[in-house]
Amino acid sequence: MTRSVDWYFDFISPFSYLQTARFGDLSDDVAIVYKPVRIATRLGIFGAVLHALAPRIAQIVMNTTFRMFPDSDAAKGPKEGEKPKATADQIAFANLMRGIHF
Repeated sequence: MTRSVDWYFDFISPFSYLQTARFGDLSDDVAIVYKPVRIATRLGIFGAVLHALAPRIAQIVMNTTFRMFPDSDAAKGPKEGEKPKATADQIAFANLMRGIHF
């Protein structure tokens, strides 16, 4: 009786390559069902293309984005007063790069 194993992989992930090295350890009665995974958000595609074409610019963009969104109120600790509003830059960036992060 042949058993099947679902293998979810990504072409970019180094772990997928490392997993293929272990396929030889499986017994002969195991069939591997290949299931490619691709999470293609605008933010992910933009980051991948930018990193491939201009890694230094990608670092600058990531650093700028990181500084654009400061710590949340929960990370800063409890405070009395008005909740901070999102800036126009934050709203524009969140709408432009809508995906799993925003």
